Amino acid sequence: MRDALIRGGSVFDGLGGGPLSADVRIRNGLIDAIAPDIGEAAGVPVIDATSRWVLPGFVDAHSHADLAVFDTAAIRVRHLAGVTTEIVGQDGLGFAPMVGDARAMVPKTMAPIAGTHSAPPKWRDVGEYLADANGAGTSRVGCLSSHGTIRLAVVGSAERPADADEIRSMRRSAERDAEGGACGLSTGLSYPPARSATAAEVAAVYEPFAERGLPYVTHLRSYGDGLDVAIEEAVEVVTRVGGALHLTHFHISGPGREGAAGRYVARLDTWRSQGVHVTLDSYPYTSGCTFLSGFLPANVLDGGHDRLQERLRDDGDAIASDLDIHGPGPTVAVGWDRFVIAGLGGGSWAQFDGMPLTTIASRTGLTPGQTVVELCTAYPDGAAVLVEQGFLSNIATIASDEGHLVGSDGIMGLGIPHARATGTFVRFLHWAHDGTVDIPIGEMVRRMTSGPADLYRLGDVGRLAPGARGDVVVIDPARLDEGPERGAWRPEAIRNVLIDGVSIVADEPAT
Repeated sequence: MRDALIRGGSVFDGLGGGPLSADVRIRNGLIDAIAPDIGEAAGVPVIDATSRWVLPGFVDAHSHADLAVFDTAAIRVRHLAGVTTEIVGQDGLGFAPMVGDARAMVPKTMAPIAGTHSAPPKWRDVGEYLADANGAGTSRVGCLSSHGTIRLAVVGSAERPADADEIRSMRRSAERDAEGGACGLSTGLSYPPARSATAAEVAAVYEPFAERGLPYVTHLRSYGDGLDVAIEEAVEVVTRVGGALHLTHFHISGPGREGAAGRYVARLDTWRSQGVHVTLDSYPYTSGCTFLSGFLPANVLDGGHDRLQERLRDDGDAIASDLDIHGPGPTVAVGWDRFVIAGLGGGSWAQFDGMPLTTIASRTGLTPGQTVVELCTAYPDGAAVLVEQGFLSNIATIASDEGHLVGSDGIMGLGIPHARATGTFVRFLHWAHDGTVDIPIGEMVRRMTSGPADLYRLGDVGRLAPGARGDVVVIDPARLDEGPERGAWRPEAIRNVLIDGVSIVADEPAT
């Protein structure tokens, strides 16, 4: 049934307003009415929302549920977190087009982050992916065109500048994605193979989206010493073609940067005053999460997954030495001492799961570089790493920015080692509720509903208004909680979730 009546709640419309004491009626999957004392209809399920908040379903501005949306068990944790719309294809590595080197490399590279699919992905463009993803019926899906995947399909895995013909071919692929419903272009410029891309190349590939008013969504080239230059490059990309910039999983982290976020927020305001449209998303955790092999030297990663394993076997000592000398590289802003290893369950190194990398090195008599090589060899499908690099003060300052939206960057592979996949939205709501961040609850709701929906041009999603999609979350504010820093978690505050008026999470008795 796609009809429901949600009675007696405090309604936040997702547009910044609320709370409004009202009932919400859904008919045929759409919001039909929002008003006090709406009468019940025979056979229509009634949800009692007394003393609870009624919100639009959460729209995750940065999701890695690309493959989880095809698996009802895998996506269940997202529904329990209140997420009804997933924006995937992030960090320049999505699952289209699955041709050439992209078809061989992306599924293996992304397995620790997005999980695996029951069959080898074969989507030739984002349009084909979206048809299958939304047809699966588990969640609503928006998908970015992924520059790195396109580059693999056209240029291959070699790390070198693209020539003029290759750039034209990449642009044509992006054009097909834009015509097929992609909601912007993403890049991951600190990861191979995109590390060799110039700003001019990226701007050319992004231009079809700029013409449609869709954003350039970038994982920056550096979050360490090169952060300032990386942000300048991102602004250059959008100013070349007149687009809109979105800084995804934006954070100011690393030694000496506590309290420095205000300077960066001020710079964003300066660019806005100069006519650059800038937004960003963030998650409310001080640690990040990604896959360990991404920190190997660039020349080691050149050539793909199978070649990587050969190099680890044949040149392991030299690779380890390079890592010990140069550290993790530009993706993070800290050294090996702030790395916590995850995803080792069931393997030969399982006893070290959840330990700092330097502790593992000490206990095994290895250097940190040798430990990285050994782990990447022992876990060819990927080991995850939690990077402890952030500051709560910076997170709060970033959240104060006028262009701030909420994105979890949630990891769906390796048993969800980071809590952000399930806890991001409830933690931010908890912070707004208790005053940790000086943001009204209605505004915080907007940042996780209509804000990202509008950025990605998703239509009548992320709002409670007549005619909008019947995606609704019912929250018990008395149960709002920060949750843990690590591991999977079900937020008890989430009591009901509906997509198109269909109940996918039903209230349970208090425990």
